[in-house]
Amino acid sequence: MHPPQLLILESDDAAPGAYGRIGLRHALRRAGLPPSACRVQRLGDFLSREATPASAAGFAAWLITGPATPAASVDEAVERLAALHAPVALTRQLRSGERAAAPGEAVIELDPRTPLEATAAVLAALAQQARPQAALAAERHLLKRQHDGLSKEMSRLNEELRMAMKIQRGFLPDDVPGFGPLSVGVMWRPAGYVGGDLYDVVRLDEHHVGVFVVDAVGHGIPAALMSIYIRQILKQRELTPGRGGGYRLIEPGETLRRLNEHLLDLGHGATALATAVVGVLDTRSGELRVARAGHPLPLLLRRGEPAEVIGPEGPMLGVFACEHFDQQTLRLRDGDRLLLYSDGFELAFPNPERPGDAPGRLRASERYVEEFGTFADAPADEAMQRFRDRLEAETGSLHPPDDLTLVCLAVDGAWGDEAALRAAA
Repeated sequence: MHPPQLLILESDDAAPGAYGRIGLRHALRRAGLPPSACRVQRLGDFLSREATPASAAGFAAWLITGPATPAASVDEAVERLAALHAPVALTRQLRSGERAAAPGEAVIELDPRTPLEATAAVLAALAQQARPQAALAAERHLLKRQHDGLSKEMSRLNEELRMAMKIQRGFLPDDVPGFGPLSVGVMWRPAGYVGGDLYDVVRLDEHHVGVFVVDAVGHGIPAALMSIYIRQILKQRELTPGRGGGYRLIEPGETLRRLNEHLLDLGHGATALATAVVGVLDTRSGELRVARAGHPLPLLLRRGEPAEVIGPEGPMLGVFACEHFDQQTLRLRDGDRLLLYSDGFELAFPNPERPGDAPGRLRASERYVEEFGTFADAPADEAMQRFRDRLEAETGSLHPPDDLTLVCLAVDGAWGDEAALRAAA
């Protein structure tokens, strides 16, 4: 086992004879520091070298300066020693009447008039501290390397997630146009960078508009990848064989049946599950055919009437083969608002906390249904912005526990057939 090491740094104008070289060695030996554990070096030599004496076990330093030693040299030496995590003692020999500036926080000031035995005891104590201090320094260095590596990895993951967010947003419509008397308001808010929700409102042909909201089970990247896969295979229109190059619209129930079979082909697992609601709207009459697969029930808001849920039956996607998805037909009228949404709103508008609730726990409620009611008396975009403002004022809105998607189909005016009849009359 190697003894502690003491590095004695003397400036050129220091007067070590005041201590007595032989007396110093004897005092250090009695304090537990034999000559082999000590090394004397000129301060100028120490500062001129790039490599600083050190050992794996650590070392302490005793800096002895004279009256003419520049303060900058002392500060530089202390700074270098501090970088090596070496305990430092400083003895300054001053001119008569001169007062020394206060040493740094990491430096122990030793008065030249202190008895040699007391000085040696302090230096031995510092040397004893050097070994554990060097071990701590090595541990800090290792932890810093680990921290730097983790920070680099987190930065890389952050960049990848941002890229994933841009890619997923590319599969969602940037702007949903109106279709005659129909206007559309949309809110898509993933719980993180990416999420498992997706939606679309798209013109299928001259007289039909397709709409869907899908929620892939789970959160984060797995759910986002599943949503992108679903977006690629979910079809509401297909070409028909033959020379005419025609097409046909796929009924909502059939769309869900096909999607269910595709998910089953992926194999069983939580990431191959999803819920969905799909609809096809005839813009001539306002007739909407809608099917649902384990998804929250669409909500119909009609002037002067209570809110009504649209409830065709249908199981979750990706669970059982040969499933049948019921289809419901309704007619949207002037002033109607139809809301298609994913789950998660029951926690986005939570009940107040109760005594004894865990910190940060959100208690599910149906307050969101009341908030949805505000869409009944305003244009889709205006109502959606007001809804966003209310949502952001809720507890936990900055870190939602689930993805949130809301599509509002707002009818303000007459459909094509109705407008033609009115014009003819």
